Amino acid sequence: MNGLGLCDERNTMLTTTFAFDLDRSNIVEGRRLEVAKEDKSAPGRPSRVRLADVAAAVGVSRSTASLVQRDSPLVSDATREKVLAAFDEMGYVYNRAASSLRSDKTGLVGVVVTTIGNPFFAEVVDGIESTLAGTGHTAILGQHSESVDSQTDLLNRFMEAGVDGVIITAASGSTASSFKRLLNAGVATVFCVRRVESLAVNYVGADAETAAVDLTRHVLSKNTPSTIAFIGGSSKSSPYKARISGLRAVAAENDFAVDDIVELPGMVSRAAAYEVSKEFFERSPAYPVAVFSYNDVVALGVYAAARELGLRIGRDVLVTGFDDIEAARYEQPPLTTVNLGAKQIGETAARVLNEIAGGNEQPVEHIIPTSLQIRRSCGSGERFEDKGVNHG
Repeated sequence: MNGLGLCDERNTMLTTTFAFDLDRSNIVEGRRLEVAKEDKSAPGRPSRVRLADVAAAVGVSRSTASLVQRDSPLVSDATREKVLAAFDEMGYVYNRAASSLRSDKTGLVGVVVTTIGNPFFAEVVDGIESTLAGTGHTAILGQHSESVDSQTDLLNRFMEAGVDGVIITAASGSTASSFKRLLNAGVATVFCVRRVESLAVNYVGADAETAAVDLTRHVLSKNTPSTIAFIGGSSKSSPYKARISGLRAVAAENDFAVDDIVELPGMVSRAAAYEVSKEFFERSPAYPVAVFSYNDVVALGVYAAARELGLRIGRDVLVTGFDDIEAARYEQPPLTTVNLGAKQIGETAARVLNEIAGGNEQPVEHIIPTSLQIRRSCGSGERFEDKGVNHG
């Protein structure tokens, strides 16, 4: 992402781009380009170079310089090169704020995720940004860390900044009323990864329940654990509900009662998962046990606890994850998990947002195909290769 990330005490993050003036006197094509004199009202601070200043220095009209700025084909290559060189030499920076006043568009898209510390969301944001780049938009990023209040604060600040649209992964515990102001304001919005009950909106995500069914069937077809545990995640979030629902359905098919499944929801972090897993393992009456982790980050915490207690992953402890982050493949043993198509989710969400801006007002839903990555953390899988099973 272009720019610098700034955090404040309200646990939010915004992305801001800073431009720095270059030398105030340079030469282009033998013509001396004089950068505007310092603003006397702000000692030591040069005034901003205007488009008209560049045009005058190069010897073209302001409208011609504007055409170059907009990459218009109506300008000759020779003129374009001179104007672009002058932009660089004089330190000209496009005044997006002034342009937004004229067009009622800022070119900014607010992106809200749970936490950028989770590699899954880093991939989602990568997909969003790579797609927005082709539409002339810039993403400003915020994280709510599962706080509905922080989420509300972020959305309010984005609206105050005049964003053209919002792509959001809702905080756990969000309700339809959490987004009433945003939607009533007519801001183009796409929800991704998590659904919000009773809210008919644009949505992009994966079929987590079907993926959980496939994952559980794979584990229980190869093993007969004494106990099944589901560790990590907020029980209020739609992914948690979908994943535990898939797990329960298959467990019931294999004669496990609902009470046989130990649910240990909690913070989605390696440290929290380590503590919860260690306590669970220490009181487990028999092995092997199957641990279905909310995601791969949680699974890595499970690994740490098992190793500390001398338990063998893939034999004493059968571990699975969700998301298929890079670390999952290179852990020892490699982690069996589900690839949810994080980057594709981001790319699709950005495309949907662009369609909304183009006038498509009917809510749309896109379900991204998932892929089961069978490795060696649950007693099966290839030693050096993944076996990807696609589900679209």
